[in-house]
Formats: sequence, C-alpha cells, structure tokens
Amino acid sequence: MSLLEFNFAARSDVGVHRELNEDSGLASKNLLVVADGLGGHAAGELASSTAIALVNELDLSNSNSEKLHARLKKVTGEISKRLLEQSTRHTERSGLGTTLSLIGLRPDGMAFIFHIGDSRVYFARAGLFERLTTDHTYVQKLIDEGDLTETEAASHPQRALLTQAIDGITPADGDFQVKEVMPGDKFLVCTDGLNAVVKDREIGHALSNLEPAAAVTSLVDLALDRGAPDNVTVIVGDVRQQDTGLEAEPIVVGAAAMVGNRANLSQLRFPTDQMPTPIATEQSAPPSTPLTPASRAPLRAIILTSLLTFGFAVLGIYAALISTQIFVGVNEGRVTIYQSIPQNIAFLQLHRP
Repeated sequence: MSLLEFNFAARSDVGVHRELNEDSGLASKNLLVVADGLGGHAAGELASSTAIALVNELDLSNSNSEKLHARLKKVTGEISKRLLEQSTRHTERSGLGTTLSLIGLRPDGMAFIFHIGDSRVYFARAGLFERLTTDHTYVQKLIDEGDLTETEAASHPQRALLTQAIDGITPADGDFQVKEVMPGDKFLVCTDGLNAVVKDREIGHALSNLEPAAAVTSLVDLALDRGAPDNVTVIVGDVRQQDTGLEAEPIVVGAAAMVGNRANLSQLRFPTDQMPTPIATEQSAPPSTPLTPASRAPLRAIILTSLLTFGFAVLGIYAALISTQIFVGVNEGRVTIYQSIPQNIAFLQLHRP
C-alpha cells in the first residue's frame, strides 16, 4: 500500500475593512488547520496563535479513530485552559476565543476532520464536491430547524453569532469524523471570511480544477475583489503518494506567523516553518544593490537635473498658455484690452496692454 501525504498551499489576508489579522493557519504534509480568533485588543490574534501552536504538537501516528478523537478533545481542553489563563492575567483580553477546523491525514489513507465554530472544511473527488462541516452558529440552528433559508441566513443580523467556540469558559465538544481518502482527493479549509463573499459552487470549482497554490490565490483574490469585510484564510491540500524527494516545510500564515505573537507565547512550540513563496512573474526583477555614498552623488545630480528640467518645462507651458489669454481693464481712465492674466508676482507684472 502506498503512503499518502498532502501537497499543500496556504494564504491569509487581513481583508479590506479590518486593521488586524486575527486568523491563523498551518499547513503541512499531514495537517491542514485554520483558527479564527475572537476578541479585541489583539486577543483574537493571541487566541488563534495559541490554537495553532498546540495543534502542531498533535501526534497522528498509530492511532485509531477513538484515540484520535480523544487526543483532539485533550488538545481543545489545553487551548481552552491557555486562553482562560490569558484572560485572567490580562483583563483587557477578556472575551478572547477562537474557532478551530482541521484535517489530519495518516499515511495509511485515513483522514479525520475536527471542527468547532464557523470555519469550514470542503472536499472534492473526481468532480464531486461537498462541505464536510456544519457551522456552529445561531443562524445555522435556525436553518436546521426550518425557520430560516440559506438565502435569508446570508443577511441575517445575527449570522456571526457562534453557538460553539474555544473561549476558556464554555465547553466546546466539536464535531469529529473520519474519511477514507485516495490519491487525487482534495481538501480545503477556510475561515468564514471566504464563504461570506464567495459561494460554495465557486469554491468547489477552484478546488476541483486548480492546483493548491493556484486555488488559494484565486479564492483569496476573489474575496478581496468582493470587499472582504473580514480576514480571509484559505488552505488547500491535494492527497498524493508520498514524495521521496525534498520534504516541504510546514507553512504558517496569519497571526501565528507574526513574531510578536510567538514572543507572547514563548512557552509554546511553533512549527519550524517557511512563509509561502510569492508566485513568480514571467520576468522577475533583478536583486537590488544597496546604495553606497559614492553611488548616491550621481543619483542626487540626476534627480536635481530632472527636477529643474521639469520646472522649466512647466513654466514654459504656463507662459504659452497665459500669452493666449486676454481681459478688459481700465488704464489711465481708458478702457483697455490686456494680453495674459490680471495677476502680478512680486514686482513682476504678468500682463501688458
């Protein structure tokens, strides 16, 4: 039996209307995770970063589904404990919390999905596409009870109200499921900043037809084009046979990638990660060379010459324009037609009869 792993890509963006990115994401050969932080005064950043660091310590090897579920519940409890400690020690961080949605892949082809909150997990196989998670929100509860339609939920004033989150106070059981996978299967995990403005069918089209890096780029750009009122984090993993070549390092994005958040959580172990490499353009720019004092002098001369040339050109254009203007005035008691404009600069008269 061939061993399996993820070919993955990840991207997080602050969005159009937010000042801080409170999303965090982690992607590796066997784990795709997003966490959407809640709370003001940078509390959301801290909460999602804490979740990413603790989930990173999860051991996926040699475990059946029952043991995996138990381990996930234990990790969730540890995240909750850390968040409670933070909110108790720093009152300005009260109300902090986070969602958590993840896909873990064992080499033998068993994948498990764990979910708390309103981030989402999607799956595609051979043209078929489905959402694997159900939002833990008030409006989803109304939909399930038949009191609200999907269309009505999209504009409901309480659509962001969560019924489950990891906040250090309220217990959150989460949803757990196991899925057998095969090479070619595709997973996408995202925060609600994506599905708030991008429809499921559009997500399915990108996931089914694009490679991970292209799918991530396309979907985040689409969310930004549509106003992205919230942070947007998207992670895609395609299931493939294990590559015996160079192993890809994990990617951490969003708040968890910020040095400051890691410093605040120095007691936790973050992945040894690399930030995602920007997609190269057709013609890359050559590396820049630092300016030395000797190279700055010619540069200053060029800039000064350019500015003087530009200034004289503007004056020439201005003189040409005002020379075609006329106005009527009075000179020594007589009505007089003047050329140019009725203005003076210091002692210089700009018009003549």
